[in-house]
Amino acid sequence: MRKGIYALLAASMAMALYAPALPAAAAPQPTRPQTVRPMDPDGLLWAYSDANFSGRSCSWGGDSAGWSSCGFNDVASSVRNNGYTGQYDAVRFFKDGNYSGPSMCLSRGDSWSNLANQRWSDGSNANDSISSHFWTHLCS
Repeated sequence: MRKGIYALLAASMAMALYAPALPAAAAPQPTRPQTVRPMDPDGLLWAYSDANFSGRSCSWGGDSAGWSSCGFNDVASSVRNNGYTGQYDAVRFFKDGNYSGPSMCLSRGDSWSNLANQRWSDGSNANDSISSHFWTHLCS
């Protein structure tokens, strides 16, 4: 009887050692944070209704005395200067229409992901308050 128990025990151990392992449930893999690739220059100024370049968007290739034509007067919460290198590659924003009132300037290739963190030349908050812009040689 002991031989039978030892044989059974030996057979069980052999199966455990040589049997293929059952696949374990896949452990969740950590995800890498996604990096936001800058846009390739397209010659445009981009404005977005929400922070972090989300929500509705509007773009301009030239000057605009009033952002209401795009439905963006006092709407933008993030902006991106995607202009080309050249004579007029910076953008000066204005709080009021027709290039008037407090201003601020954004160089080519730069962006503001949250206009709540930006201030006009008079110190007031820039979120949801851009009304016009023009392209200029440089920010000074």
